Amino acid sequence: MTKFQRPADLEFPLVYRTFKAPDSENRDIVEYRVQDLLESDYEHAADLMVSDFVNEESLALCRGVYKDENAVAEIRKIWRAVLNENISLGCYDNKNKLVGLTILAVHEKNFEESVIEFETDEVNDVISALYFIETQHDIFAKYNTDKYLTDYGMVTSHNYRQRGVATEILKARIVLMKNLNIKVTAGAFTVIGSQRAAIKANYIEGFSIKWTEVEKKFPAFDFSIANVDCCKIMEFAI
Repeated sequence: MTKFQRPADLEFPLVYRTFKAPDSENRDIVEYRVQDLLESDYEHAADLMVSDFVNEESLALCRGVYKDENAVAEIRKIWRAVLNENISLGCYDNKNKLVGLTILAVHEKNFEESVIEFETDEVNDVISALYFIETQHDIFAKYNTDKYLTDYGMVTSHNYRQRGVATEILKARIVLMKNLNIKVTAGAFTVIGSQRAAIKANYIEGFSIKWTEVEKKFPAFDFSIANVDCCKIMEFAI
């Protein structure tokens, strides 16, 4: 999907943030950390996206990706490929269990991606709608940059929600961005939880579009079941 690779001189793995929150079992306050997602967890990370993301994220949910096993397999394949860039983040608890993650990538202005023909209509529509949304707001021009850090999704395991995991991951994303010598991070935030987490992490809303407008262009979606009425491009720049 992109050509970016983690710089060879950037240590791996790095811990970007630590924070304290309740344990999942006994509610004791324990330490969590957000760090580079370990390569040994890439398969588990992709599985977690399938189990806890596909049936909740607005684009995937409203296009019914979760209903078709071929679509699920295809979107998992995309996530798994992006993970190989080695810049995604994972949140681990005090027992080293992966409890949340975001799949990150770098968008580069002059990189010409080859035309990809998706195997399923569902995934083709999701990617096409996402591309449409992102092209309504030119990050490259706004910040006079040739690249920015973006994401292919963020998820927190159900048992670890209401602990600020998403907010801490988004804060860690800023630190990673700086380590990569990139001055902007931005992406489409499609559910109410991630939009609120982004605000708490001091991201700003750069652009928003109502799902009703997206549905006019992509009528195969049913955005009436989304938990928020719009998609927001949330961004942070230094």
